[in-house]
Amino acid sequence: MKFRFILVILLVFKFTIGFSQYANQVNETEDKMELTYCYHYNSELNSLFSVSTTLRDTNVTGSGANYLEFKRYDENYNVISNTQYGDSIHRYTNFYGMEYLNHSYYSCGVKRSVVAPDTLKAYVIRWDTLGAIMWEKEYYQNYEDARIGFLSQNNNFLFFTALISNPTSSPSSVNSTVTKIDTSGNEINDVLFGGYNQQSKSLRTTSDNGFIISTQANYHFGALNPIVYKIDSNLNIKWQKVLGPPDRNHALQFFELPNGNYLGVGSSEEPATGYLRSWLVELDSANGQVLKDTVYWFAERYSGFNIFSNVIFREHDFIVTALKSANPLLNGAPYHILLLSISYDYSINWEREYFHRSSDQGIYNMYEKDNFYHLQGLVFKDSPTNTHDEWFLVVDSLGCDDAVCTVGVEEMLQFDNDDNLKIYPNPAQDNINISVNDAHKTNSTYQLQISDITGKTVLSKTITQTSNIDISILPNGVYILTLGSKTHKMKTEKLIIQR
Repeated sequence: MKFRFILVILLVFKFTIGFSQYANQVNETEDKMELTYCYHYNSELNSLFSVSTTLRDTNVTGSGANYLEFKRYDENYNVISNTQYGDSIHRYTNFYGMEYLNHSYYSCGVKRSVVAPDTLKAYVIRWDTLGAIMWEKEYYQNYEDARIGFLSQNNNFLFFTALISNPTSSPSSVNSTVTKIDTSGNEINDVLFGGYNQQSKSLRTTSDNGFIISTQANYHFGALNPIVYKIDSNLNIKWQKVLGPPDRNHALQFFELPNGNYLGVGSSEEPATGYLRSWLVELDSANGQVLKDTVYWFAERYSGFNIFSNVIFREHDFIVTALKSANPLLNGAPYHILLLSISYDYSINWEREYFHRSSDQGIYNMYEKDNFYHLQGLVFKDSPTNTHDEWFLVVDSLGCDDAVCTVGVEEMLQFDNDDNLKIYPNPAQDNINISVNDAHKTNSTYQLQISDITGKTVLSKTITQTSNIDISILPNGVYILTLGSKTHKMKTEKLIIQR
């Protein structure tokens, strides 16, 4: 009885402390239209920072001009400092990449001349942590159109991808580059990717001090395909790979997996219907060989990982954000956000859906802290009088945004009643029995995952409708048992191991 009493106290303590950490809030942006946010959580300063593009503020550049905002937030996502930057002759657009290096922040993008709107200049800006500009540098000034899309860092240097073109030349010249600069903005080296009208979709440093880069290119006539490059630390191309059938539009961004291979997350468009599906690809790090090619339908006609999708890798699974159409007509806006747990065999463990208002949603960043996932993004305007507002969401290791897991969507394993899933004995010692009475007969196997109270997966395996599971390797404690099916449905139960 003494052990049970202590166990109850621990559970109450966990959920009491944890409940205060949940959040699902929108910060209004004071009649401004916020665009292209980059966020970065700084563990050194225990603060969240952002750089964004903002429209319609007469205090800086005049009505209709774009300017940049540098923000710092407290632990409750209140803005504690806000610096605005711009001038009267350019319209700034912030792109993807916000790097913290040598106690400074770096951001990138493109600025358009007010007097010559067809002239676009690529820039990188260095900020101090108070939001003051330390320097701004332009690149590829001899081109009429130069845009920096992605920024990364490696060994005290910064690297960015740029799209450069001269649309007035005949024929027009369009290329992508990767450029290396020092912390003063001086260019050290660059490499050019020519042809196919390539546009960068991701740039990330790899564990061998090189890079994995993806572009979306008109490689086949009438369709866009991902081209993936593995580049070493000297910007030499080690291998490249074109992905996807030639008759479809595709896009992927790439991350390095814990096993050293590369995970592409993106979308693939069906040519006959135009429907979009979520797409995952795993590539061999040595040569780019396709090891896994998987698609998911999270909505009947439109769902996908996108350029903002974030991934957090855990021991037995990874957490990733996605987008789905919530339109009752099954196509198009409004779009809702999904958070998913996916095993390394690419089966779905669980799926959560979040939204605010009847408008589009966007999650642009995610980080893990104290066994919670912190997501930041925007709720887009749903009428001409609304602005694009900042959205902050904090969920636990099961994707719940409150302690009883009410996320505004139906739990996903649709048993007729609780008696159709039996887990016994509970409390358990060395074995548990699981019995699934699937009235719909849609699945013959299920994915079982057992996690401890911190969210760490401690056991994962495929089971049948009646299974005996050996749990003798697990110590005494409280666990979360999650059961999922091939149709991505789930049910969650508490399991106590007590010997």
